[in-house]
Amino acid sequence: MDSGCLDWHKPPRLYIKCNVDAAFFPSDQKIGIGCILRDENGMLLRCRSCVVAGMFSVKEGEAMGLLEALSWVRRLGLKKVYFEMDAKVVVESIRYSDVANECAHALAKASCSYASPMEWS
Repeated sequence: MDSGCLDWHKPPRLYIKCNVDAAFFPSDQKIGIGCILRDENGMLLRCRSCVVAGMFSVKEGEAMGLLEALSWVRRLGLKKVYFEMDAKVVVESIRYSDVANECAHALAKASCSYASPMEWS
C-alpha cells in the first residue's frame, strides 16, 4: 500500500499538528476522511478515520475533511493545533477573505448528508 507520505514538517513550538486528507469513492457514493495528530517532535498522538456518505466535488469533500478534523480536535479539547492539508483550493478559500464564502458554500451543499443540523464553534 502506498502511504503517499511526503516530508513531514514540524508545527510551531508547543503546538500539535493535524494532517487531514480525503479519499473519494464515487462508485460507492462516499468519501473517506483521515486525520493524524502528532506533537512537535513528530510523535504520533492519535489517528481518526471516518466515512461520509454522499456525492461530493473534490472541494466539498476536502472541506468536509477539514470540518471533521476541526470537530474531532474540539471534542478532544485541544487548543493549540496547526492544521495541514493538500487541498489547495480549500486552504486558499480560508486564507483569502474574498473567496472564503466558497468554503462555506461547499459545507452548505454537503449539509444534506447530515440527518440533523450541525453546529461548530
